[in-house]
Amino acid sequence: MTLFYILQAPADLARTASEARSSTYVANLLGPLKFSQIYGVWLTGDFRFAPHYSVANTAIVLLAGLLFVLGCYFLMTNGYSYIAVLAIWVTLISATGLNGSPWISGKTLAMASPIVLTVICCAIGFIATKFSIESGILAIILSSGVIASYGYTYHEVWLAPYKQLKELEIIGQDTSYSAPALMIEFSSYGARHFLRELDAESASELRRNLIPLRTGEGLARGADADIDEFALTSVEFYQTLVLRKSPKSSRPPGNYDLTFSGAYYEVWQKNPETKEPVEHYPFGSKDLQSGVPDCLFLESEIAPKSPGNTILVSSGISSLTLPIVEVTSQTQDAGKKTIYESKFEVNNVSHFDLWVAGFAKGRVAVFMDGEPVSTVFGPFNGWSAIVKIGDLKLTSGPHVLKVVTDSPWLIPGSGGLSYPLGPFYLSDQNEKHSVELVSPENLNSLCTKPVDWIELIPK
Repeated sequence: MTLFYILQAPADLARTASEARSSTYVANLLGPLKFSQIYGVWLTGDFRFAPHYSVANTAIVLLAGLLFVLGCYFLMTNGYSYIAVLAIWVTLISATGLNGSPWISGKTLAMASPIVLTVICCAIGFIATKFSIESGILAIILSSGVIASYGYTYHEVWLAPYKQLKELEIIGQDTSYSAPALMIEFSSYGARHFLRELDAESASELRRNLIPLRTGEGLARGADADIDEFALTSVEFYQTLVLRKSPKSSRPPGNYDLTFSGAYYEVWQKNPETKEPVEHYPFGSKDLQSGVPDCLFLESEIAPKSPGNTILVSSGISSLTLPIVEVTSQTQDAGKKTIYESKFEVNNVSHFDLWVAGFAKGRVAVFMDGEPVSTVFGPFNGWSAIVKIGDLKLTSGPHVLKVVTDSPWLIPGSGGLSYPLGPFYLSDQNEKHSVELVSPENLNSLCTKPVDWIELIPK
C-alpha cells in the first residue's frame, strides 16, 4: 500500500499543479485580484472585496504608483539600479501573472508588495533631501493608508478556532487510539494535520475513497452529516471516530466506546471484544437525535430477525430547541450589535448545557432572566456546527434567554461579514448516552418512547 501511494504521488502533484495554473482556479478567492493591490493599500478587512472608501483608496493608490515610478528613477540615477531593476521586474511579473491563474497571481502580488513599498519609501527619502515638509506629508498619507489597511485586516481577519484545534491536537497525539480514524465534519486542519498519525479521513474533505451514506451517495465537499446517516459498513471500517460534541448527535454503533469527551469533540473507539452489529436502524434525523419507532415497523422488520440476534437499543439524549422570539440589530461605532431573545419553560429543576448553532466571530454574552451567565469569544467554525456557550441552573417554570453578539474593534477577527446565530438548544447535564438490551417480547414497548437507534447483534 505504501508503494502504491509513492507511485501515485507524481500524478497527484501534476494534477494539483495543473489546477493551480488554470485560469478558472480561484481556490479560496472569490475571483481575480486587482493589480493596484500591489501597493499594500486596500481599505477593507478582506482583500477579496472592494474597499470601503473607494475614492480615498484610489487616490492613495495613484499616489503610491507615482512614488513607485519616482523611486525607481531615483534609485537608477543614484547608483542603485539593481534594486530598481529588481522592483520593475517583480512588478512586471505580477502584472503579466494576472492573465493566468487568479490563485497564482494573488500569491505573486502578495510577494511583490513589500518590494514595491520599499521602493516607495526610498522615493519619499529622496524627496526629503530637498522638500522635508512635503515628504513628511507624503509619508503620513502612505503610512496611514497601509496602517488603516492593517487595522481593517486585524478587525475582520478569519482566525482559526484555537481551542477546537488544540483539542484535535491532543486527540491526535494520544497513542492509545487506533488507525484509521473518521471525521464527519468539514475540517481540513483536523483530517490533514492534527489527526494525521491516525490516518484520518474526513467524509467531506480529505478522503481516499467514497464514504457512502445510507443512500449510497457521498457527502459533497464542505457538507456534514450525522453519524447515523452513514451506512453501517462505512462506519465499521474505522477503528476511531472523532465526532463533534452536540446534543443532536446520535450515538455511534454499540461496539464503539466513548474514550474522550472534551468541550468540542468526542472520541469513540471500537471495542474488539464486542461483536459488530448486523443491522443498524436509526430513528432520528439530522435535526433530531431520537424518534419514536413505528410499531408496525418493529413487528415486520425487526421482530422476524431477532432469533439468533440480541436487540440493543440506544435511548439517546433529549434536547429542547429554544424558539427565538425577537432579534434586534444595532450598528454602533464599535461594530454591529445583535440581540437574540427566547422565552421558554422547563418542567424540572436541573443543570442544563446551553448550545448554539451558527457562526460567530466576535463576543457572545449570555443572560438568563436578566442575570449574566457567560461571555465567550468566536470564532465558532462551521455554519452547521453546534457549540456549548453556557452552563445553566434552572428552576421549573418560564425563563427568558438573551444572547448579545457584538464586534469590538480591539478584539481581532471580530468584524467583517456577520451571520445569524441559532437555533439555541438546552440539554440536561444529567442525561447521558445509554444502551440497553431488549428482549423480543418487549420490543413493542419501544414504540411508545423516543429511540436513537436499534441494533441486532449476533449471539
